[in-house]
Amino acid sequence: MNFNEKFEEINNGFYEENNCKTIAITGSFGVGKSVVSSILAKYISEIEKRKTLLIDFDTFNLSISSIFEFENINTKSEIKKTNNNLHILFDIRKMIDLSNELYIYKIKELFNKLKKEYEFIIIDTSSNLNYKYIKLVLSYADNIIFLVEPNLVETRKATNMLEVFINDWNIDVDKIKLVINKVNRYELVNSILEELFFEFEIVSKLQYEDKYNLFINQNNNFLIDKNGYRNIYEKIKNREEIYANSSVRSN
Repeated sequence: MNFNEKFEEINNGFYEENNCKTIAITGSFGVGKSVVSSILAKYISEIEKRKTLLIDFDTFNLSISSIFEFENINTKSEIKKTNNNLHILFDIRKMIDLSNELYIYKIKELFNKLKKEYEFIIIDTSSNLNYKYIKLVLSYADNIIFLVEPNLVETRKATNMLEVFINDWNIDVDKIKLVINKVNRYELVNSILEELFFEFEIVSKLQYEDKYNLFINQNNNFLIDKNGYRNIYEKIKNREEIYANSSVRSN
């Protein structure tokens, strides 16, 4: 059985009934996936008080460990707790051997287990589409936050990547939400962005600011504008499901 056959087999039975929302953050190289993933996870866990797991699925860069300063910490625990509501899996390979072809089944088992323990799972993915497990993760996610940088070069990269997702990987268009990242006064005007990405809903625009370096270097998010992340949260949450999930929050 080849990868595509295994994918179809596993994807057909991937979903188990639960109240967790799984959000994959994706986009082209350098668009800011790790920073946005980290801030969104902190926003949901600290501001919205939701039990959240952040997973680093970018096995090449593993930027999440740098941002949260866990690079040199040795621990037997695969999932590390940063506060009462935010837990982080800094390297998915600590729980799944991605070199073993059985990983396609292990990912299903792991995610169905984790979705019983958290209200939100935020996944920082890789822009390398040669990693076959990225297709599985995106198919499994409830929502995909696709980051786009508002200039001609990056929008072309984004368009090409989205074509792969939809035409080659058969990702559901409706669950892809666009976030314009690194917005500044020289960005493409809204009308051009809306024309280029007419198939997708643009749910938020995140300003580029020097203070992002403060967040990366010191893990300080107090100066980050929360409005953009609140807009994302409002689009990905399901209020009825979340508030019904009192058993998760009480653990």
